[in-house]
Amino acid sequence: MELASDVGAVPMQFGAILKFAPGVLLTETEVRAALAQRIVGIPRMRQRLVSTPLGCGRPVWVDDAEFDIAHHVHVVRSPERGDQAALLRVAAAALTNRLKFDQPL
Repeated sequence: MELASDVGAVPMQFGAILKFAPGVLLTETEVRAALAQRIVGIPRMRQRLVSTPLGCGRPVWVDDAEFDIAHHVHVVRSPERGDQAALLRVAAAALTNRLKFDQPL
């Protein structure tokens, strides 16, 4: 229902911010590997939405045979001093870009 009603100027989507304790040094590769390992248990996270022919029902979820975690996890560096407000501005900017329905959301 939420996807069907996502037609306005502001996308109806959500995201996550991973904030680690000071001194914790993880590489982008390590974070992607950990998420890829865990995402195996959540099939919907590796599926994409496919429209059906007119009159044949609502869109359906199908497995994405070419799923690659690297296309979904991105490192974004804040252009400003790294305080809470700067973090939230970067997150808001990322979430205002509408997700592509032809790949897993």
